[in-house]
Amino acid sequence: MLFSAPELESFWSAPWSVPLRLACRWLAPEVKTKVSPTALAPTWIKPLCVQRWVAQAIVARLAWMRAHPDAAAYRAPDESAPRWTEAAWESYDCFCVRRLSQEGLLWLWRVEVERLLRIVDLPPALLGETWTQSALAVCHHLSQIYRELKRRHKAMQARALLREELRRFVEWEYYGEAA
Repeated sequence: MLFSAPELESFWSAPWSVPLRLACRWLAPEVKTKVSPTALAPTWIKPLCVQRWVAQAIVARLAWMRAHPDAAAYRAPDESAPRWTEAAWESYDCFCVRRLSQEGLLWLWRVEVERLLRIVDLPPALLGETWTQSALAVCHHLSQIYRELKRRHKAMQARALLREELRRFVEWEYYGEAA
């Protein structure tokens, strides 16, 4: 997926991305909270409430990591490594996503949330536009996973599943396993 200039600019000035920008410790306060009334969210990252929940979970997870410096930082260190190439920014193939089991979708969700955390934890100035494109690509992938879960379960249940996954992400807990 190639991003247009307005989509890239939107990330840095739209209300939807403020929670995610707040998570990035490398940004100046005015950049974190900048909001332009004309900036619109790209349609392919909706619903925005899901993006907000992800950003809130990342902020909480980063705080948890600071409070537990001896704990392992990532659950899937190889799979969740940030990807800085155009090929990595492509949309998931909808037929492949549709064929995944529910556990496969939730695993992919966890990997993408962790990938976004790792992107946010890096200084955007080192990568420039590539940083923004990678963050937007992950937001798009998360939206695709949500849409597939919504297709299977309807919105309320899909959102409940993802909120539970985000809770587990913050608390470093998966299926009865705690940190």
